[in-house]
Amino acid sequence: MTRNSKRKITVPHIINHNNMQPLLDALQEEPCYQPGPSAPMPQPEDWHQQLVWLEFPAGEAVRIVGLTTLILIGRNYNETASIDGKEGFLAQGLESKIRVQKPLFSALINLRDILPKRRGRIVSLYRDYDLEAPAVEPHVPKDAEEVKGYDSFPFPNLGSDYESEDWEEWERWFVDSSGFGSEGEPAYTIDQFKRELVRYHAKNPDHGYGIVGEGQFQVWVAAFSPVRIKQEN
Repeated sequence: MTRNSKRKITVPHIINHNNMQPLLDALQEEPCYQPGPSAPMPQPEDWHQQLVWLEFPAGEAVRIVGLTTLILIGRNYNETASIDGKEGFLAQGLESKIRVQKPLFSALINLRDILPKRRGRIVSLYRDYDLEAPAVEPHVPKDAEEVKGYDSFPFPNLGSDYESEDWEEWERWFVDSSGFGSEGEPAYTIDQFKRELVRYHAKNPDHGYGIVGEGQFQVWVAAFSPVRIKQEN
């Protein structure tokens, strides 16, 4: 099966029960989600594989238990935050919210099948996906303050076979993505990695970063230099 190279998908910044249906319809047209052994595997650059935040009031994690909670949160990186009222949630009192980082495909299915209306939403990046020529390249932080503010992995998933005429890999790090890692283990914790990235970025402010490998609990993050810098050095 071949990919539809003429279709363009716009992913809204905020996705909820009111506007998710066009994305669900688009999923059904994707070759990789068609039945049968000839369907291709999803690729990191596909619009439905971008990492997003699935947000929902903390009470949902108590209301739904067992395997359903595992599907909703599992071992994905997650954090607790205050509800500021802009989410549009039907929340009670001082109820907080849980934010889970996962691929858009999984978040959409969770929003459709598990979370009630006004008890969940997806926060994405504004991004148009042209399936004929995906615009995926290493992310270059604006400044050191952006790096210091990272609490997860805001980098594009470039895939293990990423090649570019404009970028060349210089360094990579093995990092725990579950949030449960400890210092002293082979994989950097998120805090360890952030400290290392602050140091590295101070010396290489023009370098970009991307995920080049992903397992169940860890990721490989690579640093890329613009080819012109590599040639000058």
